[in-house]
Amino acid sequence: MIKSVKEMCSRGGINLQKFVSNKEVLKNIPMIDRADDLRNINLDLDKLPIERALCVQWCIQSDTFQFRIALKDRPCTRRGILSTVSSIFDPLGFIAPVLLEGKVVHMSPHG
Repeated sequence: MIKSVKEMCSRGGINLQKFVSNKEVLKNIPMIDRADDLRNINLDLDKLPIERALCVQWCIQSDTFQFRIALKDRPCTRRGILSTVSSIFDPLGFIAPVLLEGKVVHMSPHG
């Protein structure tokens, strides 16, 4: 599949390279086409790094997305909760259900 996608892109004048994926896929990608930080990795021994895109961290090893949220010292009031929830950047909506709970607390007349 990788070879056919590269060929198709090549016909359009695009050199598809800098692949990032799990170890099984990387084994089938030529070293020159891998992302720079994956070229010198021993796929049998080394742990794969964490990549970042749109403020979301992708753990290649476990193929999961991770979020690191730095909680600032804010009061435990509705305003403080909403401020914290609003400061979390989630462009793909992965943690929207959790963030919605925080927003509901803010909107609740008794929260």
